[in-house]
Amino acid sequence: MRNQDMKKVADLVRDVFRAEFDKVEIVGINAIQDKDRDGDSILRIEVVFKGDLKNFDASKLSGATRRLIPRLSEIDESAFPLFSFLSQKEAKGMRFEAA
Repeated sequence: MRNQDMKKVADLVRDVFRAEFDKVEIVGINAIQDKDRDGDSILRIEVVFKGDLKNFDASKLSGATRRLIPRLSEIDESAFPLFSFLSQKEAKGMRFEAA
């Protein structure tokens, strides 16, 4: 997939997560194509949120993944999504360290 397509992936993730996690403010989504150990295509999706996840219902995560997969197939993306969640503060710290 091209970068333009990764933006589509990020937009789909934002839509699905906005519906599932209405109390969590998402401030950024980064999607990267990758391969797992077996060579299968995966999408590494980093979700950056504002605040903390004190009230986060982790059981909703699997439901969000199930809802995202059909949406990904609508844009011809068959890679399995793997999520990472970072607070905005953590994400800034990581960018600083990488610079």
